[in-house]
Parts: sequence; C-alpha cells; structure tokens
Amino acid sequence: MKSFNDASVLVTGSNGFIASHLIPALLNAGAKVTGISLGSKPRRSFKNFSYYSVDLNNKKELNALIRKIRPEKIFHLAGYLSTSLTFDNTDKCIRNNIQATVNLIHALESVPYDAFIYIGSYEEYSGNKIPFKETDGLYPISPYAVSKASAEMFCKAYQRLFGFPITLVRLALTYGPGQQEDGLLAYVIKSCLAKTPPELTGGEQKRELIYVSDVVDALQKITLNEKLHGEIINVGTGVEHSLRDVVNLALKLMQSGITPKWGVVPYRKHEIWSMLGSTAKARRVLNWKPKVSLSEGLAKTISSYKNETCSQK
Repeated sequence: MKSFNDASVLVTGSNGFIASHLIPALLNAGAKVTGISLGSKPRRSFKNFSYYSVDLNNKKELNALIRKIRPEKIFHLAGYLSTSLTFDNTDKCIRNNIQATVNLIHALESVPYDAFIYIGSYEEYSGNKIPFKETDGLYPISPYAVSKASAEMFCKAYQRLFGFPITLVRLALTYGPGQQEDGLLAYVIKSCLAKTPPELTGGEQKRELIYVSDVVDALQKITLNEKLHGEIINVGTGVEHSLRDVVNLALKLMQSGITPKWGVVPYRKHEIWSMLGSTAKARRVLNWKPKVSLSEGLAKTISSYKNETCSQK
C-alpha cells in the first residue's frame, strides 16, 4: 500500500516525544493508528486511534495484539534511551532495545506488512569522522548506542534472509514541543521560565539538531518508498552548532535575562565532541530536505512551553 489512507499503522513507544507528533500526522493522512507503550493511556484521544499498554517483552500479549490489529506499516520508536557512558544500565538497554525489537519482528511474521521503520540514532556512529555516512562502520561507545546498533544488525539480518520490508533510520538530535525534561532544550527553557539559571557544561560539544516536524515528514516519505527496504538513511539538517550557541540563541529568543551557569556540570568522560551526519542520501532518494530553521524551531518550542506553563497556573 503506497499511501496511508485507510492503512493500519502500528506505532510503538506511542507515549514518547516523536510519536506524539507522528501519530496526529498519520491520522491526518487517513491512517488508522494503533499505539502501544508502557504506562497510562495518552491524555489526548483521536478518531481512528487505539491505544494498548503492552510490554514488547511479553511475547504472549504482543503476539495476540499483532494478530488482532494486523498492521500494514510499523514505526518502531519504543526503546530505552540513555545518554550515560557508564555500563550500569546495560541490562535495560539489552532488554528494551535489542530483545524487544527481535520480539516485535517475530510477532509480525504472522501478518503481511509492507513497511517496518526502525528508529536509530547518530549515537551509533560515535567515533567516526564527520560527516557520518550511512556506509560508515559503527563505533558505539555507550550501552545505549551499542544496543541500538545491535538491534539494527538483527533488522538487517532478517531483511536479508527473509526479505522483510525493513528500513533503518538514524536520526540527528531531535527537538520540539513535548520533549521530556531530560532533553537539553526542554531543561533550559523550563529552567528559564521558572527564573532558575540552568546548570550546564561548557557547551563546547557540537550537535546537529532537527525539528520534530521535519523528522515526521521524512519518516512518512521513507515509509512509502519501497526502494528503501533494507537501506539505512540519515535524517538530519546537515548542519551542526555548539551547544553553547544553541542555548544562547534560545535565551535570546526568550528575552529572559537569565544567565546559565556554564561549566558547573563536568563533561562526560569520553565525551563525543562532534555529531554531524550527511543527509545527501535522504535529499537524493526522497527529494526531501528539512524546512524548519533552528531559530524558527526554537521559537516554536519556547512558545509551546510558555503555553504549557500558563495553562498550569
């Protein structure tokens, strides 16, 4: 099926940040969406949207649900996210990123789906020279990045051996409204709205940031492109900024008068100083490029948090 109209679409990790933007876009495109995640039902309800609280490691429940909804397209966004470079969380990474992905692929063997999008991260490239290219080897240095790369390898193996319609997407650092507070921008913006100076590192790390609506647009185009089955594709802007510059731009847009406490938080041991990907493949194959500039995206994000703060008063 080459459109979302009347398509049965499954979104794992449906309570997450990117999913909260992807699901409305899919519904607007005419899809019938089922979201699965752990935790309570989302606050917002939509027509043609169903939600189930399911652990991807509960094979019995997962298999039964897949047989029931028979999805045609799958966005696998669920997983355990961590920025830690220590190995204290290895078990969680293995269980929620590797085993859960394998369980989902096995459960889907009972239905004839036409697209499976696995969401990875630039973290998998880690120590590579920039810009990262899809053909580069992977040098992950954190349990999270190792687990994401490992899950990718399982996806590749299933695709090559059995012809499953799996596409691997690696995302640049994604930001926008609704991001959890452990995200840098969410933390900085909310701190300033609370008149509290954010405590930060020196901000010398460089990152490529992409606004969430651009990610959603790219994911939809990738899903409908059969030529990308078995392929890896970077989704980003192709431009990196120091975190200090990003924070200073956000503060300028907010006109808050707050001065961050730079250097209070130490850099991580084995810090990754630059993360920039090549987006040439996405631009060539999809005829796609991001539309939202950093200043525009920051302004939209700031506005959403301001509205959220006002509604809570």
